[in-house]
Amino acid sequence: MDETREAILQAAKFVFLRDGYGASLERVAAAAGVARQTVYNQFGSKERLFSAVVQAVYQRILTPVLLIEKGADFIETLTVYGRHFLRIALDADSLALLRITLGEYQGHPQLAQITYALRASHAIPVFTDHIAGFLRDSMERGIIDTVDPLMAAEAFVGAFTAHPRHRALVGVGYDTPERLEAMLQMCVRIFARGLGYHGSPRE
Repeated sequence: MDETREAILQAAKFVFLRDGYGASLERVAAAAGVARQTVYNQFGSKERLFSAVVQAVYQRILTPVLLIEKGADFIETLTVYGRHFLRIALDADSLALLRITLGEYQGHPQLAQITYALRASHAIPVFTDHIAGFLRDSMERGIIDTVDPLMAAEAFVGAFTAHPRHRALVGVGYDTPERLEAMLQMCVRIFARGLGYHGSPRE
């Protein structure tokens, strides 16, 4: 059954990315080489199948979750995490599924809630939580000023991903790796300075 479920998920991703959310369960079943009833038995509805596809894509691109050693270098850690998150933010499958969700918003507004429901249930790793934990530790060590760690983590991630992701999402082109790296390096410096980072714990 696990093999059947995986075959259906792979087929569903292919069909949804090709045909959009208007694709029928019959098309998914045909692509997976199973009966429509088998798809229904495994997932119950097209909405739940789409949700499972989104979750599978997110779990793939968010694995492995980077682990931060206690006391790790502040600038180096933010830079490594930034590169990791850029890869996630610009993942082709993730962007394609988001385009489908946005395109179906009027007729199926519930699709826009799928990703956030998965985040809230921790069905997928919440990337900003890891950065927030690192920032919280840095505050306790006197490396940076005391701020809301989750708000700061979200601001940091958004600073270097928002515009490249938007350009890729609407199809006006991808930034070069060199430009993405330069933007990340600049955002890390600005972010660190804004949090009062001086390179060593304060006395």
